[in-house]
Amino acid sequence: SDSNNYRLTFVNKPSYLYRTTLDGITASYWDFDGSNDYGYIEDSDSGSDFDFSTSETGDMTIEVWANTDQIGYTDFIIGRFGASNAQRAFLLGWEEDRYQGMAWTGTNNSWHRCYTSDSSNRVTNTWSHLVWSFRKADPDNSNNCHSCLYFNGVQTGGSYNPFTGWNNLSMSTGSSRKTYVGVTYYFSWAYNGKLSVMRVYNGKALSANEVKRNYNSEAPRFNRSTI
Repeated sequence: SDSNNYRLTFVNKPSYLYRTTLDGITASYWDFDGSNDYGYIEDSDSGSDFDFSTSETGDMTIEVWANTDQIGYTDFIIGRFGASNAQRAFLLGWEEDRYQGMAWTGTNNSWHRCYTSDSSNRVTNTWSHLVWSFRKADPDNSNNCHSCLYFNGVQTGGSYNPFTGWNNLSMSTGSSRKTYVGVTYYFSWAYNGKLSVMRVYNGKALSANEVKRNYNSEAPRFNRSTI
């Protein structure tokens, strides 16, 4: 990391509610308006801990507790996506009917997505635990990647989750593009909802058991049942 400790700087600041009770749950969270609330993480470009190609393993995980007000055609929570192919590294959120994680490699716009179209992963107005875990080398076949989504502590269904098609390729460095939260590129992609917890792991792909452990440890806090 660096001296800035990756501060999240808001360009258009979402509402912040400290220890607010919502539907019987007391939590602190940012409330994004789905229009133009967004920020960027300082110094989170190429060579930073948000450049997942820098780790020895090439692995990563993004973990979020979110309460989505509305899911439109395209709603990404966090990502590094720019105008040029070189500035594209990853996106996490929803597109069309898919809950998905998208990853790019190199500068030729080669990308993959793990996703599910199950409607149970598009719920609104309740707290949900979202996790995207990416391994550069699949434990069962080191020549392929293992990119997997979890929802409320459980691996989601679908024929494209996990995705294992990449042949041991690292994610793109993303060049000079910083990591954005709330609006990752187009304002039409703006996230509409609340974010309470966000964790990003460089060099660590959480296992299914670790995802379940993290979910269970915080589920009561968000009025969810443990599993």
